[in-house]
Amino acid sequence: MANIKEDYLIDITSTYAIEDNKETLNIKTTGTFKEKENKKYIIYKEYSDTNPNKFKTCILKIEDSDKKITLIKNSGIQTKLILEKGKRIYSPYPTEFGAIMMGIFTNFMEFNHVKNEVHLNLKYSIDVNSEFVSTNNIKIRAIKKEN
Repeated sequence: MANIKEDYLIDITSTYAIEDNKETLNIKTTGTFKEKENKKYIIYKEYSDTNPNKFKTCILKIEDSDKKITLIKNSGIQTKLILEKGKRIYSPYPTEFGAIMMGIFTNFMEFNHVKNEVHLNLKYSIDVNSEFVSTNNIKIRAIKKEN
């Protein structure tokens, strides 16, 4: 999947808060948006800050009438986060030291696709081994490039 069609400009703002500490990350990249078999996909590369030749392939799969989103990142170790509005999903999260059990509760999910523009807004909390870790907000905007 290294050869991704890069016909969309993708802007991602990710904010997470741990107690009183809040941090925001911004990623600007290119990728694609496609629809297949009642599912929608945003696919892009997330590059390393330290090595511009190293990247993760990221796939956001939107399904179930836009109420379920799966985020898959591939880079040696595959990670998969499943977000369903109003539900807590538990899944193992692999790290270089072994897997940890992570819970994700999604309290807000909004997806819009109008002509050549896609918007996705997610708000969720994370717990590890049933201990609260953070609240998170991800906003993604993908705009089709002009020919």
